[in-house]
Amino acid sequence: MAASPSRRSSKRKSGSGGRSDGKQQDRTTPSGADAVSPIRPDYDPSEAPSDHTPLDPLVERFVPGLLLICMFLLCLFPMLDHDLWWHLRTGRLIWEEKAIPQVDRYLFTDFERPWVDLHWGFQLMVWGLYCLGGTTLIQLVKAAVLTVAVAVGWRASGQGLPTWQRVLVWIPAIICITGRAYERPEVLSQLGLVIWLWAALHIEERPGLKWLLWGLPLMQVAWINCHALSVLGLVVGACYGVDRLLREFFGGRFGLAPAPDTPTLRGVLWCGVLCGVAALCNPYFEEGALFPLELYKKFSVDEHFWRVEAGIGEFQRPFDILWRPTESGSEFVWKGLVNSSFVAQTALALITIASFVVLGLQKRWSPFRLLVFMGFAHLGWKATRNVNIFAFAMAVVALANYAEAALLRRQSQPVVVRRPAKDWRDRLVASPNVIAGVLLIAWGLAVVCGPWSYVADGGRKFGLGEQPWWFGHEACQFAGREGLPKRAILGHVGLAGVYEFYHATDHRVFTDPRLEVITKETFKNYIAITTMMAVGNRAWEPALRDSEGNLPVLVFDSRWSRQHINGLMMTPGWRMVYADPAAAVFVELKVAEKLGLPAASPAPLRNPP
Repeated sequence: MAASPSRRSSKRKSGSGGRSDGKQQDRTTPSGADAVSPIRPDYDPSEAPSDHTPLDPLVERFVPGLLLICMFLLCLFPMLDHDLWWHLRTGRLIWEEKAIPQVDRYLFTDFERPWVDLHWGFQLMVWGLYCLGGTTLIQLVKAAVLTVAVAVGWRASGQGLPTWQRVLVWIPAIICITGRAYERPEVLSQLGLVIWLWAALHIEERPGLKWLLWGLPLMQVAWINCHALSVLGLVVGACYGVDRLLREFFGGRFGLAPAPDTPTLRGVLWCGVLCGVAALCNPYFEEGALFPLELYKKFSVDEHFWRVEAGIGEFQRPFDILWRPTESGSEFVWKGLVNSSFVAQTALALITIASFVVLGLQKRWSPFRLLVFMGFAHLGWKATRNVNIFAFAMAVVALANYAEAALLRRQSQPVVVRRPAKDWRDRLVASPNVIAGVLLIAWGLAVVCGPWSYVADGGRKFGLGEQPWWFGHEACQFAGREGLPKRAILGHVGLAGVYEFYHATDHRVFTDPRLEVITKETFKNYIAITTMMAVGNRAWEPALRDSEGNLPVLVFDSRWSRQHINGLMMTPGWRMVYADPAAAVFVELKVAEKLGLPAASPAPLRNPP
């Protein structure tokens, strides 16, 4: 039935307008300011009264920008990771010698053992940045790369969802990502991973992006020469390949979406072949391509040794924070339940699981997203070193699920028109996007001003440069001075990276943080030797004397190696010749007397940083 002139006039005044062809939709307008009225299926929703305010488009662009600013700020904290120093030294060696390492040159235990250094591209990059602007420039570039990765992840999925809902998913993801926002090559792997996820989710929607099929193998070549986790790109590609095969055979049935016309299955398979060939494009050929399996073995087959016996922090499982070892076993630690990284990772996992349930209620599922979820959930809960890649995968997958479920729901329900009840200025104040923006501004201020450091895992404060007295620079430099032994044992092993930065390759260490080089046997010997040092047992000495009868110089961290320092101070034949708030240096008594090195005061060690 046609609408009356008076009703037509009132619609124009309310802003609804009429169709361009002069036709009017048959509506019933119940009483009430917030009334919702069903309309016919052929209704053009673009002509419906809009709930959006004039500032909504600006707000929807402003809020993601605030999220990225928070991400950048959260990545700026004083340096804490020791690995950067041996990366810098290696980058310098590559630059000076114009050669990529093939065998180890830093250890006197595993000397000349094969070294598959897939980080060489990253090492050259950070050495260049260090020469241009020191560690500060490296920190800024790190923050920029991770922020770009989050921006790509934001664009990868979630279109069609309200901005504030996407923000709610990305907040726990960002907390997880920044929990390991260290100056490491894995920063580049996070960017590579999210580019793969974006490509897999968008290449079917945009036929013009077919060039991605040939661009991805080129990216893999660059990636594998920067970090071993380039295998994550192949994992995402394999998940997409399985998804595409299933949809080719069963598309439209069993809750699977139909397969697209482009890219063709043949093109997808060729891309996979080229990406496999790209894995061989490294200085170590098949050894480099298969090296990720060696790393995976360390936190799977040998997981108990590296996590429990060796105590490698990044091999700890997220749930380990809830349990504290005791003489009789372990006990539950309630404080772990408020650890920000653990809470964020748990929340993100639950959000992602719920997204599959919501999508399943629409009788749809995605093999690609399910496989990605299963693979990265396994990695994320296996070791804390994987929590950042877990967060990227979960956020992208969850938002893709929610967005598809929302689209299917809109397609299956009649279109409704919700009439605005208030002035747009009043509605803007109550907009969830505005509330999200205010919360993000408050979060950013809390990061810069300090309150967030009381919540964040590790209590990291906003700033640049190095954590004061954290890396033991002075102690490591002292330990390499002329006349002292050119072999060293350092504890914890992170200090070895700093020692190598100053003294490699003329000086060598017992072991260092490079888990891709040191063997399980070497680390077992390291644990046994340092354990004897802590109790004043000198049985380890005969095996470590060199051809001239000298023992290595000993450098111990003041925070984690206090037992070893106390034990050596009470051990006859040894003298502490240097001490500062970060570390202490010990040499044999005969060496100290020969060089005229007096005993150092232990006073600086009493209050470690």
